[in-house]
Amino acid sequence: QVAAEATSVDAALQQVIDAIIDLMGWQVGEVYKAPTDEAAEALLPKKLFPDTNAFDSFREETEESGTFARGAGLPERIMETGQVAWIADVWADQEFPRQGMDTKIKGALGLPVKVAGNVVAVLEFFSNEPMQPDDNMIRILTNVANQLSRVFERRHTETQLRQQSAALLAADEGIGITDMDGTFAWINPAFTTLTGYSAEEVVGQNPRLLKSGAHDQQFYQQMWRTILSGEVWSGEVINRAKDGRLYTEEQSITPVRDDRGKIVNFVAIKRDITERKRMEEELEIARLRMEDELNVGREIQMSMLPLKFPAFPEREDFSVYAALEPAREVGGDFYDFFVTDEGRFCFCVGDVSGKGVPAALFMAVTKTLINSGGQSDVSPASIMSHVNAEIDRHNEACMFVTVFLGILDLNTGELRYTNAGHNPPYLMRRDEVVRLDQRHGPVVGAADGIAYGEDSLMLAPGDQLLVYSDGVTEAMNQDQDLYSEARLVEVLAATRVRTVEESVDSVMNDVWRFQGAADQADDVTVLAVVFNGDGTRTMPHTLDLTIANRMAEIDRVNQAFRVFAEEHGIKVSKPPWSVMFDELLNNIISYAFDDDGEHAIDIGIVIEETRVTVTITDDGIPFDPFSLAEPDTGLSVEERDVGGLGIHLVRNLMDDVSYERVADRNIVTCVSHRPNEDT
Repeated sequence: QVAAEATSVDAALQQVIDAIIDLMGWQVGEVYKAPTDEAAEALLPKKLFPDTNAFDSFREETEESGTFARGAGLPERIMETGQVAWIADVWADQEFPRQGMDTKIKGALGLPVKVAGNVVAVLEFFSNEPMQPDDNMIRILTNVANQLSRVFERRHTETQLRQQSAALLAADEGIGITDMDGTFAWINPAFTTLTGYSAEEVVGQNPRLLKSGAHDQQFYQQMWRTILSGEVWSGEVINRAKDGRLYTEEQSITPVRDDRGKIVNFVAIKRDITERKRMEEELEIARLRMEDELNVGREIQMSMLPLKFPAFPEREDFSVYAALEPAREVGGDFYDFFVTDEGRFCFCVGDVSGKGVPAALFMAVTKTLINSGGQSDVSPASIMSHVNAEIDRHNEACMFVTVFLGILDLNTGELRYTNAGHNPPYLMRRDEVVRLDQRHGPVVGAADGIAYGEDSLMLAPGDQLLVYSDGVTEAMNQDQDLYSEARLVEVLAATRVRTVEESVDSVMNDVWRFQGAADQADDVTVLAVVFNGDGTRTMPHTLDLTIANRMAEIDRVNQAFRVFAEEHGIKVSKPPWSVMFDELLNNIISYAFDDDGEHAIDIGIVIEETRVTVTITDDGIPFDPFSLAEPDTGLSVEERDVGGLGIHLVRNLMDDVSYERVADRNIVTCVSHRPNEDT
């Protein structure tokens, strides 16, 4: 009764000790209580002695001992065993460490107080006479200890409830407790901060108070089915605050069960994620914008690549093939190739820093500059030096590009090349694979004033050159292993006698096999070119003329062509050439220019073994002479429309005619494959 009616744990202990001393003949009592209500490795002496002068030295020595740990000694023994300990005479007990004190104690008794099976306190009693164990007293005192245990448990529960209540009140998340019908029974201050409703306005109300209309009935039905089944529901809810604003909360609802397992309440925990959702939406918009930019960049990238293969089906002296697989977020690789009028095959592979539209535009500029230089310049070093100077002049973004540029003379088999910070390519010959290690300068765009170098070598028929980007050797599998240059060499060694298509495909396929399910980290580009010529062809002969837009200049062109052609074995006694020059130049001089000023007309003539090519270029208004409808030669002269007969003659006298508009200039090309045959 004393223990049950005590207002605190300490009061209960004090009153129980006093009562036991008064009623059961013990002279001294004390308690060792753990620092908390949980299990303890040491019990601290609690000063709860009754008002007596007995055993003064014993008391002083006990207080000086500090804490008692598990082990020997009465409180320690009880901590270890969790059982009642009765010592009839401590002087006969070798495990009682205080027996040597100058005291008159004889009998000793210790009682454990437990919570959840753990000793949380030890009651200790002493007598000045030996005390034989008394089963009836032990039973009574055990009941007293059990009652004290309930006091400890009650206080422990009360402490937990206070702590939990304080935690709920101080929580940043809004918390609401409802009954089985969903009626609010309690909310914390954070709930009020979140919704704007006070506890007085919410308690007794249904959560429909916060309904925004953003969710349909099925949404709420699914929520109720989940929590009524005993499961926790979690999700995002758009609610309406007291001031009418909509907000998004991350909410979880947990069923609470009683001792019999019946659901009696629901606890809802709410966190305002409106700002997070806004930021997520902004990030998603930014991601989509970036993805659109990357897509545009890839479209620009792929649109500028020569993708038609075979690229030169009419040529037997060489063959080229290339493949480029862009990565999802990188669009910097490119390749290009073209044949010049002088019988040179120019090709390059590059890798631009960066990604998206800026990288694609940078690639376009680089590719255009290389193409422009390669049309007339036979030195790759000179071309790359010029490209670097032009790029660096307007490179505010500090981008750069690695480039391998090669120029193959299809008449002799000579390959001249410049490597500007690019991966070294491989030359595959019939009996070896040779790495072209030479580096002729840094990446393009890094600095102004760089003079690139070049090297040259002679290709034998069947020699094949393979150029690639770092997306090949730096491809990674799921174990983060690199594909490596060593593996590339193994593939090339097994493909030396294959076609360019087979060489490129074997490398690409081996990269995909190695990569497996791993994400592609970079663009993968491979280009292969094989020389099939014998290196004995005669060099083409060229003549370049520039005339003014005056009719008298046409005779000068015919005379210059006659002399040039006869020097190189072309008969000009037949009319095709004079008709072609007369008609085309007359049209240009008469109709191409919309002012009276003087304009230059460029004429290029190339004589090869089996053909003659004439190119006429002017800066007049855009006009395609071959777009005119052919005249009906079945009609009489009087019946036919005026004009068009001269162009008709040119079409029939030449084997190939074409027109294009490039850089604000008209370019007309005429080709004869049988220059010495009668027309």
